[in-house]
Amino acid sequence: MTRTGYKRITIRTGPFGPVREERMAGAAITPGELLDRNSAGNLIPHGTSGGFVGEKLVAMETQHADAAGTDQINVDYASADVAYYAVGQPGDVFYMFLKGSDQAYEGSALTSDGAGALQHHAPGTDDIDNSIVAVAEEDLDNSTNGSRVRIKARIV
Repeated sequence: MTRTGYKRITIRTGPFGPVREERMAGAAITPGELLDRNSAGNLIPHGTSGGFVGEKLVAMETQHADAAGTDQINVDYASADVAYYAVGQPGDVFYMFLKGSDQAYEGSALTSDGAGALQHHAPGTDDIDNSIVAVAEEDLDNSTNGSRVRIKARIV
């Protein structure tokens, strides 16, 4: 289920915009995913549910629409493509993903779901330092849908 709305991953940033970089994709990547680097230094979806997140790397939209004219926000990168990403800074707002069968409330903390999306953070005794990625900028009930959907998320 893809929500309509923004056609760019970056919604709001500081006065100089996000720090944008490019790097080789080490796996298929969808714009809006939370990223990590593999042992070869290539970009992959962040793979540890609730785990440590150093730099908040967010996959940006491709630079060109595909042959069908699809919006760049919906054009995936294939493994070995040059992928564009932003290094999220505190306060930046991105159009990321909330995992399927989850819900978030405006202001609730979000962590990695281990597959490139975010999930509602349930505080507990096994909290990991630097696991909070962002806070939800909107209420979003995706609890009855098994597919991830886009959510406005403010980097912390």
